[in-house]
Amino acid sequence: MGNVSPKDSLLFYPYEDFRLKLLKKNFPRLLNKPATEYKMKDIALNLHPQSQVLTCAYSPDGRFLASYSKSDKKISIWDIHNGTKTDQLQTRAPDGFTILHRLLNLQGLTFSPDGTQLATTNGKSFLTWALPSLEEHKYRINTPDTISCVKFLGDGLIAFSSSNIITIWREETAENVHILRGHKEDITSLESLPKHQWLASASQNESFIRLWDPNSGLELYTLNSHNPGIRSISFSFDETKLASGYKDSIEIWDFENMGPDPQGLNMRRIEYFEDSKHVESVVFSPKDLSLASVLTGGLIRIWDTCAFRHEVKGSVTQINRHTCAIQCLRFSHNGEFFATADRDGNICIWDGKTGDCKISIESKGCELHSISPDDQSLVTSSTDGVMAIWNTGNWLLRRKLIGHQDKILCVEFSPDRRHMASASHDGTIGIWDLLNEYDIAETKPAHQIKAEFERSNAFDRKGIIRACMAFSPDGTQLACSVRGGAAIQIWNVKPDGSLDASQQLHSAYDAFNERPFFSERIFFSQDANFIIASGDGHLSIWRIESKKLLILIRHVPMIFQSLRWDARDPGYIFTELGRFFIGYVFDTKAETSKPMRYNDGYWTDMVKTSSGRQSESCTLNWRELEICCKGKPLAKFPSSYFPSHWHGIWMLWIRKKRIAMGYKSGHVMLLNFEGR
Repeated sequence: MGNVSPKDSLLFYPYEDFRLKLLKKNFPRLLNKPATEYKMKDIALNLHPQSQVLTCAYSPDGRFLASYSKSDKKISIWDIHNGTKTDQLQTRAPDGFTILHRLLNLQGLTFSPDGTQLATTNGKSFLTWALPSLEEHKYRINTPDTISCVKFLGDGLIAFSSSNIITIWREETAENVHILRGHKEDITSLESLPKHQWLASASQNESFIRLWDPNSGLELYTLNSHNPGIRSISFSFDETKLASGYKDSIEIWDFENMGPDPQGLNMRRIEYFEDSKHVESVVFSPKDLSLASVLTGGLIRIWDTCAFRHEVKGSVTQINRHTCAIQCLRFSHNGEFFATADRDGNICIWDGKTGDCKISIESKGCELHSISPDDQSLVTSSTDGVMAIWNTGNWLLRRKLIGHQDKILCVEFSPDRRHMASASHDGTIGIWDLLNEYDIAETKPAHQIKAEFERSNAFDRKGIIRACMAFSPDGTQLACSVRGGAAIQIWNVKPDGSLDASQQLHSAYDAFNERPFFSERIFFSQDANFIIASGDGHLSIWRIESKKLLILIRHVPMIFQSLRWDARDPGYIFTELGRFFIGYVFDTKAETSKPMRYNDGYWTDMVKTSSGRQSESCTLNWRELEICCKGKPLAKFPSSYFPSHWHGIWMLWIRKKRIAMGYKSGHVMLLNFEGR
């Protein structure tokens, strides 16, 4: 974790045995053992060059890492034991200018097998430096295209690529030994395997890794990665693993149990990169199974991949649970359990105190929606609009709800659990009678009305239609976002559950993006006089009686899932980011015949934290990536452990002093700080 202290890193420390010995001492308030990755150990080291890095290479002894920076045109040498820069190559040209300042097209770095030379490409030539004297040699090649990659093969042979052709070249005689043809696109990476005497190559826009015999010039095997656009490949020092880097992922190929034909090898994928970070190149250490990856933005990340061989035991996320990105997370009201759903529709139920997996509902295309106020029921739905209510006591199916003709958008229970409302892609809202608890295999809605869920053609939401719902605390009103979230419709709820006398609250218009502010979550105030909506970068508050938008707060860093009013002081709200004062919106002057313009503010300026009583819940400091309690930090996140988001909603739920998080990898983590 770079400069982060070991105590801050302990929650995510890669070596499980050592971590467990220190958890109790350093985190006495943590009641459960948090999850660690079972497929890939955590980051071992982050290096932070001052400018953009394009490529890197290990020295043969594994002690140093050479990296080339595009911004300052320099090659830096790093000591990976402590993460410090030890040197930069600064040779002089006859004209008095620094040679490296003239290198505008450096594409790769490579050390010779004996560590006595460092090579890189430069246009239609490549350069070598003798180490440690730094004596430079420049070899100009007669080729019509730029040289993209270079690799030492031993015995005086050097392989380099130009366009889609690989040339095996002998340094002593400066002659071509073999010309290798087969790639249809420009070659992006070369890698050698001394033990097998192979040469591996990959090219852009192709999903194949080709293995060659450099002595005969013949193509031996082809590996299909099913992922086009390979930017870099690297073999581990023992030649048991092959890493291939793509724009947003890394694949690890297992050569350890390889037969005579390496086709059909096991492969695993790492997808831990933020949206702004892309993989430029990957390279294994020559001494261990650590893998260095160069990411955009001036970051070198080093991974420990030996967990592929010895998987970490005791992980909260177990094998055969979620295998893809988490897209929904819900915590029960009593905190006894929480539920997660992944992109494939598999649902897992987890113990809210220990994080142990209680049961899995494996049903392709299944979606998780809502948990009843008494925590006795959980609702899921299938793609055909059929909903299922599960008994949370024994996790058996309680009943099926049939009536909608298309995908379910959202579901909400009334506070007394007498009714349940559901919104569907078919353009209807269904009201279901839950008062009768007798066993019914299939139930139809008691009432059904039309609603305008379709967004206007002028609103750009990338084809996504979403809706959110909320009952008022007394159950007499039902609010639902309509028009793709651009407005909120409010109905009066009769004792029999039927809806009438609706009114509509209109969102403010976002002039910069030329669209309304969309509502993703809506909440009633305790007295049911106000509605607050959390959306894509904003927080809005309406007075229901007058249908007036009182305030629009912009640049809110996340969409709130667990927002609620403070029961002891309704001027404050609780969110994942803390307890905030919004009481000033209640002090609006009496309305006149003139239209009242809403107040427009920013999150940092208009929303103020409480100066009095602190929240008893944990909060998230999103800028520092840390969990806090009463303003004091409890744990800091590495960037790779920051929860993922699905359509702008973070997979994070804070329930008092418990924090549940979901990740793109399918992992689920629970941090429980209650009880101490």
